[in-house]
Amino acid sequence: MPRVESQLVESLDGQIVDGVPVLKPAWTCDLGDYVVALSATKALSAAITGAGELLLVTSDGTITQRVAAHRGGAQCLELSQNGEWVVTGGQDGFVRLWDCRSAKLVWESSHWSSLGAGGTPCWVDGVHFSPNGRRIVAHAGKSVVVFDTEGALLVTLPAAPATVSSVTWDRTDDWLLAAAYGGVWRHKLGEVGAKKHYGWKMAPTALALSPDSKWIATGSQDCTVHVWNAKTGEDLAMSGYPQKIKELAWSPDSRLLATGGGQVVTVWSFSGKGPAGSDPIVGQGHVEAISQLAFNGDGKWLGSVGKDGAVFFWKVGRTLEAKALGLRGVSCTAAQWQSNQFVTGYATGHLIAWNSPE
Repeated sequence: MPRVESQLVESLDGQIVDGVPVLKPAWTCDLGDYVVALSATKALSAAITGAGELLLVTSDGTITQRVAAHRGGAQCLELSQNGEWVVTGGQDGFVRLWDCRSAKLVWESSHWSSLGAGGTPCWVDGVHFSPNGRRIVAHAGKSVVVFDTEGALLVTLPAAPATVSSVTWDRTDDWLLAAAYGGVWRHKLGEVGAKKHYGWKMAPTALALSPDSKWIATGSQDCTVHVWNAKTGEDLAMSGYPQKIKELAWSPDSRLLATGGGQVVTVWSFSGKGPAGSDPIVGQGHVEAISQLAFNGDGKWLGSVGKDGAVFFWKVGRTLEAKALGLRGVSCTAAQWQSNQFVTGYATGHLIAWNSPE
């Protein structure tokens, strides 16, 4: 891995960059192709590549399974919380469920394999396990469907007014949020029509529900962040970002919302009455726009990655303090926390895990 290797050798020197200590990677592995998406549990990471290959990697960087999952390329994947299954979605219009131990196919759905223009496949854009792990939601184009873990198609939601950009479960197996041009729609499975609409005139670029389900956050095409009170529908708007916000991350206790939208990490407090009329705390250090953003499981650390691959760990308090820096100069395409390791994937086909500073 020549390009990454030169960066890692520099990382081993314990050098200081702009006053921030450089981290030594916990482990690295070569998947052999562009990393499209990552998902992680405490003991396992799953990655899908541009060629449609699914790979399972243990917490020490050992590749345990490798299987050709989708013909022509893949879009998305997610591990079940218990680490038993991984669901994938591809450019072939298939949704597939895999057994993590054997990498054998459990079932597949060809729901979107011939629904595009001229009978071509619709790309599956997102797949997510429900909170209890009993259902899987998948979306492609304007369509959102729900399967059970045995592969039965349970629900087809009404067609969205435009391409669905994001879908998320709302704490239970019975409620879903779907974002498309015009805002966010809240659906209860088994009931006709959306139960609530959180409207905004632009197309959302990201969707994140707070863990306590109180707040619904979206990034927008107009370079704003909109956050709705899920119960009242009150809309808070955060503006002044230099570009579209595709990176949103809630802290596990729902008190903090971290946003990208440029080179600066911005964190808003939702304690008490929320951020209305207050100023966020900001973290500066990235030289290129942020591409990945996530809190770890206990909310102690916020990880961010720039488009140049620079990895920062932020200690969140009254200020944002950069505690450590990973490699720089390699395009990062995905990132996920695996317990206290921040696993990053790259266009070169590599995975690198970084231990949190403490």
